Amino acid sequence: MSEDNLLKDFEVIELKDVVDDQEKIGITNEVEMARVKLAKKLKLLKQEQLEQKMEREQINRGLDELMSRNEEKKRNQSDERSKKIIEEKHAKLEDLEKARQVEFQKYLKKYTERSKTQISMCNDQPAHSSNGEVKVRRAQSDRCWEKNKEVSPIRNSKKE
Repeated sequence: MSEDNLLKDFEVIELKDVVDDQEKIGITNEVEMARVKLAKKLKLLKQEQLEQKMEREQINRGLDELMSRNEEKKRNQSDERSKKIIEEKHAKLEDLEKARQVEFQKYLKKYTERSKTQISMCNDQPAHSSNGEVKVRRAQSDRCWEKNKEVSPIRNSKKE
């Protein structure tokens, strides 16, 4: 008991408390090394993310340029198509105008021939009036109107 009384006033210290353990130093070094490795990996991941972001932006820019070129091509093609259609319509209208002009010339030729023959047949009347004015004769129609034909109304016979 005497020993116990003597030791009572003193604090019991173990060897572990007094001596720095090499394992603790190693453990802290390993933790620091792991932190450094993780920091390096994190830095590499961030760089990869930035590179991927830059690649995506470049791809998006390329895609936008491609889409704008395609839209421009479509506009040019539609402009060319509309110009072609307009040119075709102008050509068609010119052809129609030429055909109308030819028909008009034919009609005019027939009209002048008919008016010449009818005037020559009707030479018994003077062409000038007493005032000295020139009378213009109209061409007579080739149609024969039946003047003596009477139009009779349609009668409905009612039975009583």
